[in-house]
Amino acid sequence: MNEEYMMRGDANDKFKYFPEDVQKIERYKLNFQNEIMAFLSGAPESVRNIYISGLLEITNTMAHLLNKYFPSLSFLLLKTIKKIDRRCLKNFRNLEIFVSWIGNIIEVPSNLKVCMVIDDYGDHFYKRSEFESSSKYYRELDQFTKEYTYHGSIEGKVFFRHFHEYNKLKSYLRIITEHNSVFLIN
Repeated sequence: MNEEYMMRGDANDKFKYFPEDVQKIERYKLNFQNEIMAFLSGAPESVRNIYISGLLEITNTMAHLLNKYFPSLSFLLLKTIKKIDRRCLKNFRNLEIFVSWIGNIIEVPSNLKVCMVIDDYGDHFYKRSEFESSSKYYRELDQFTKEYTYHGSIEGKVFFRHFHEYNKLKSYLRIITEHNSVFLIN
């Protein structure tokens, strides 16, 4: 068992684990994910904004449950999630703003007003090509007519139809840069 697996980290960090350690870590992460979902099930239905980071995956079933737990959800940020069902956002009936910090192309519900794709070049969670392909996908949707390149403490592309919808997103940008895990705001 001298095989070693490299875990993603900073370019200067070298994390090496044996296969059984990788499996153990994945089990811990799955347990953590289940605990998060159990925690969210007890949160108030009035929650309108959720920031989720670091989960192993988000499935259609999980997204359906989140929509059930939070029927008023209007803002969702997904960050550093390894695996996500492409159609999971279709479950959200009232979602207005979606911020993607995951690199995957995700189909958005027709009622979505603003979509932001964060350029992750500094965190190395996903590749520049994934950012470009996600941006291209949202740019070509008929749902959005305007595109803005946002520069600040985070950078990315914002897709929207009306400027007042973009202004709504701007109120969240400060909070986005400050939180790194699951965070609920009423």
